[in-house]
Amino acid sequence: MLASSANAAVLYSDNFDAQSFSGWRPSGNSTAKIVNSPIRGGNYAAELKLDRLNDKVSYRTELTLQNPKFDIGKEYWIGFSNQIPTSGGDGFFAFQIHKRPDAGDQGGQQPILLRANSSGYRIDVNYDANATTTASTQGSKIFSAGSLSKGQWTDWVIHVDFSFGSDGLLEIWKNGSMIVNYHGPNCYNDALGPYMKVGIYIPGWRSRSGATASDQRTIYYDEVTVGDAAAGYSGVAP
Repeated sequence: MLASSANAAVLYSDNFDAQSFSGWRPSGNSTAKIVNSPIRGGNYAAELKLDRLNDKVSYRTELTLQNPKFDIGKEYWIGFSNQIPTSGGDGFFAFQIHKRPDAGDQGGQQPILLRANSSGYRIDVNYDANATTTASTQGSKIFSAGSLSKGQWTDWVIHVDFSFGSDGLLEIWKNGSMIVNYHGPNCYNDALGPYMKVGIYIPGWRSRSGATASDQRTIYYDEVTVGDAAAGYSGVAP
């Protein structure tokens, strides 16, 4: 694990080979594990599971990256790999750039979301230039991101220049191929910039009633790297 330094283009890197979640904070259930299979690189990876009926928190098992937090108006590179097992279900958020809303904000989704749906991955971008966000003032863009490829590692690289104006940028590569090249707003007009989360989030599972055919979800993460503007694609790519 590499923490931030004044001169480093890479601000954070973790392949979980230290067998520790130092640098991360659990969100929802504190059940994330370090495992030695499957792995994308090194010797270990992170395993996150959610059991709707038996976990203390029925709808969320996530890890929040403590630092860096992102500044609006600055540029970042993010890389990571994830794998959904062949027997694993879908229909959840697998990655979030999560806002830190101002007091008085009444609505709005998270700025950047990666959804794992039965039809494949989907990327949502949400934004609002208004100082106070309501459910009716935010804008959004949706991008298809291809199949889930269960049982295989999927490599992601995200290049983002955070802005709630027209000068924002979002580029995303999946397994080395660019799938998003978007110029425009990509965050909210908040005093504090957003932060990063990985894991399983299913807001519809807040209620434990109405069990489905599959009430468990599993996902693995490896090769997580966050860099500043100087990092570039090669500095964060798994």
